[in-house]
Amino acid sequence: MIMSMIVFGFIFSIVTFVFSFWFFRKITHQVPEQTESFLMRFGKMERSLIQPGLYWLPQKLLPWFDIVTVSKQINYRTFKGIQVNDCFGTTVIVDLWLEFRISDPKRALFSVENWEEVLESVVIHSIASILCAQSVDQILKHRMELSEQLKQSISAETERWGISLLGAMVQNIGLLPEVSKQFFQAIAARIERTTALIQEEGRLRVAKLDATTARKIAEMNGLSRSQLPLEIGKFYQSLSSDPVLVKKFEEYWELINLDPRKTVTFSGFTEDNLGLVEATKAMESVLSH
Repeated sequence: MIMSMIVFGFIFSIVTFVFSFWFFRKITHQVPEQTESFLMRFGKMERSLIQPGLYWLPQKLLPWFDIVTVSKQINYRTFKGIQVNDCFGTTVIVDLWLEFRISDPKRALFSVENWEEVLESVVIHSIASILCAQSVDQILKHRMELSEQLKQSISAETERWGISLLGAMVQNIGLLPEVSKQFFQAIAARIERTTALIQEEGRLRVAKLDATTARKIAEMNGLSRSQLPLEIGKFYQSLSSDPVLVKKFEEYWELINLDPRKTVTFSGFTEDNLGLVEATKAMESVLSH
C-alpha cells in the first residue's frame, strides 16, 4: 500500500511538473535580441514588444490571440538562374546575392502581403532592365558597377517595405551552351588576330631597326674612310720636316706592299760584296736544298 502511494506520488509530481512547465510556456513569451514581437487580437495588432526579455501574457490561452515575431538580424537571399537578354539579344544566366535587414518590422509585416515573393519579382525586373542595356563583354568587365546599380535600383523599392538593402553582388554569369561555344570561338579568333597583328608589328619594327642600324654603320664607315686619307696626309706633313724619317718610312711602305709570292728582294747587299747574278744563283741553291 505504501509502495503504491509512493509510486502514485512520484507519477503525480512528474505530471504536475510537466503541466506546470507547459502552462508556464503557454502564458509567457520570450523576445530574443534583434527581434520584435507583435501581439495580434482577431488579426489586428494590439501592441509590439521591442525590448528583449520574458513577458507574462496570459491572453495567449485565448484562441483569437496570436504572436508574430519578426527578426531584425542581417539576412541574405540568393537568386540563381535568372535569365535575361543583353543588348544584342544574347541570353545571359545570372546568379544574384543580396544582403539585407528589416529596419521597420511593422511596415515589413503589414505594408506588403509577402515581401519575399515581391522581392524576387523586383530583383528579376531590376536586373533585366539594367543588363538589357549592356553587352556580354560589358557585363563581364563591369560586374562591380552593375552590382552597385542593382543595389540602388532594388533599394528604392525595398525601403518602402521597411527593408534596408546592405549589399548586392552579381555572383555568377553564364551563357547557354551553344552561345558559350560561339562566344569562345569569337574570343579565340580575336586572340589569333591580335597575335598576328602583334607579330607583324614586331617584324616591321625589327626590319626598321635593322635598316636604321645598317644606315648608321654605313655612315660611320664612310666617315672613317674619308678621314683615313686626311689623317695620312697630316702624318706625311708632320714627317716632311725630317727627310731621313721620310726616306725610312718610304722604304717601310715599299716593303709592306710587296707580295712575297711574286717578289724576291735583296736587302743589305752592296756591289762590292755580291753581285746580282751571284745573289740569284745563291738563292736558287738555297731553295733547291
